[in-house]
Amino acid sequence: MKQKKLIIILAVAVIILLITLFFLNMRRNAGTDVKEEIDTLPTGIIVPTNTIENNELDIVSVSPSDRAQTVSVNTSIRITFSRKPKEEEIDFFMGPDAIYSQEIKDNVLIITPWKPLAEGTLYTYSINFPQDNQKVRLYRFVTEGTLSEILPDTRSNDLIEEVEEKERVNHPDIYITNRTPFEDSTFSIRSDFEPKTPAHYYFIVTSKINDRSTVEQAVNAWLQLQGLTEQQINGLDVRYQ
Repeated sequence: MKQKKLIIILAVAVIILLITLFFLNMRRNAGTDVKEEIDTLPTGIIVPTNTIENNELDIVSVSPSDRAQTVSVNTSIRITFSRKPKEEEIDFFMGPDAIYSQEIKDNVLIITPWKPLAEGTLYTYSINFPQDNQKVRLYRFVTEGTLSEILPDTRSNDLIEEVEEKERVNHPDIYITNRTPFEDSTFSIRSDFEPKTPAHYYFIVTSKINDRSTVEQAVNAWLQLQGLTEQQINGLDVRYQ
C-alpha cells in the first residue's frame, strides 16, 4: 500500500480511539460482564450484495466474523469486497498495533500478522475509503485466552485533542456519541447505531418533565456546550421518547 497521508491516518485512528474510549468507559461499571461489554460496541457493517450498485466498492463479508470470540492468535483477516479494489481506494487500520503484511487477491484483502496476536485481546479494525470519507467500516474480534485489560492510550494529549477536533468538525454524531450517556434534571440522552446506509449514530432522548419544548431547548443547549454549531445539531438524528 502507498504511504498513508496524515489526514487519512487521523481520520481512521479516531474511530479506533473512540471505540477504545467507549470500551474503557464500560469497564468502569463494576460488575459488568466482559462479554456484555463487547456486545455493546457498534455493529460492523456487512452490505448485502443486492443493495450495492454496479461497480460500487463495499464490504460483503469479513473473516473472522464481526464480534467473533476465541479467535486463533495465528489468524489472518480476510475482507471480501463487492469487486476487486485498487490500492488507492482502501486503507486498513488495526488496533492494538500489530505488524502485518497485506495483499489483494481478486476481491479479497488479506491481512497476515507477522507474529501471533496477543492472547485474550479485543482487536478492532476498520476499512477507510479515501474517495468517500463518509464510508468507514468497523469490526472487532477477541483472541483466544483470558481477556486482558485494554492497554492505556499512550498518545500525547495534543494528538488526542487534534483527533477529537477533527471528529467534532467532520463526524459530529460520533463525537457526541463519545459523550453519552448523559442526563440532568430535564432529560437523559443515549446513543445507538443505525447500520443501514447511510450508517450513523442516532440519539434517544428521554424526557424527565412533561414539556417537550423545554426538553428540546435543553438538549439543544447541551449540544451547543459540546461545541456543535446549529447546522451540525440540525443534522443529527435525535429521537424523543
